[in-house]
Amino acid sequence: MPIRKKVDIGFNRRVRASWLTETLRLTAAGVAADEIETILKEQIALDNQGKETVRKVFVYLNRVWIQPPHYCTALRDEALEMFRHRPDTDSAFLLNWGMCMAAYPFIAHVAEATGRLLRLQGEAQAAQINVRIRERFGDRHFVYRSVRYNLSTFLESGALQEGGKPGSYLRGCVMKPRDAKESGWIVEALLHSQDEVSLPLQQILVHGALFPIDLSDVSLTTLKANDHLEIFRHSLSENLIRLRCCDDHPLNRDK
Repeated sequence: MPIRKKVDIGFNRRVRASWLTETLRLTAAGVAADEIETILKEQIALDNQGKETVRKVFVYLNRVWIQPPHYCTALRDEALEMFRHRPDTDSAFLLNWGMCMAAYPFIAHVAEATGRLLRLQGEAQAAQINVRIRERFGDRHFVYRSVRYNLSTFLESGALQEGGKPGSYLRGCVMKPRDAKESGWIVEALLHSQDEVSLPLQQILVHGALFPIDLSDVSLTTLKANDHLEIFRHSLSENLIRLRCCDDHPLNRDK
């Protein structure tokens, strides 16, 4: 089994959901990259006086929507086309969630830990999420800091809401894909973020990283509409969903 060469730790600064959506909107509209950079940095600077923070936040936005890693460029291109066709709040939520996971698999791990806790106990404590992430990525300050800022983005996007105690979170809004294209796209985004190039369908449907996405209506027929996915039977009762071009999976790429 190939080993992921690098996992970029995502969002070590506060990234507003509105900035992600604005980056998506401008990129989908075909605005030049240098103009997008100017617009976004002006918006980011309204909340951050430090030039280094402004620069780093733009780096995150750039990797998600403007210049994503090579392995998920096609995923981004499809997302832009989907947004042009349906430029509404639900589309922005789904597409931002998927591209953040694909461009920064660390974010998918934070989402998965959060989603599992929500499913098990109805709420997720930041301290519990940190324990699960540190078990995988080490007990380092920047890991703790990144988890905190990732949760902040989840909260601002509406995927989470604050619980009754400080540092506790409850499930927020849940978005159901409205057609086979949206369903197949978010599943493809999930697979780009995983350590394995394939996952059982039943695991995908309840995957923790997709806790704000309702895939209850997704079936094999739904996913067959996505040419980037392939389906094969693993056993009498289990079907695996696999990225068709595994050479483009982050496990097999340096960037």
